[in-house]
Amino acid sequence: MKKEKLEQLIVEKILEQEAKKQGKTPEDLVDQIAPVASFQVEESEIDGYLQDNRERLQDLKGSLPELRQRLRAFLEQQKRSQVIRDYAHALEFNYAVRILVPEPGRPK
Repeated sequence: MKKEKLEQLIVEKILEQEAKKQGKTPEDLVDQIAPVASFQVEESEIDGYLQDNRERLQDLKGSLPELRQRLRAFLEQQKRSQVIRDYAHALEFNYAVRILVPEPGRPK
């Protein structure tokens, strides 16, 4: 969890710096690199997610069409988030990002 939080913080800082460099707000930069409407999820992706996560999803309430719509929104957001992370990671060298926290060891 700490690693994920650190990665999120790094992405946010890089996006802030890059937006400032381009004379934009971070939100405008994110909308430029990953427009919301550009991420489409195929029915087969939803079917695959439902199949792979059947046990986890069985306790959710609502009809199947409602669940499919929520999954579509979730998967679209996942795709968008990945594009944003990839963009920020590509800029890490430009902003001299270094992680000095050692990787945790395996539990004994």
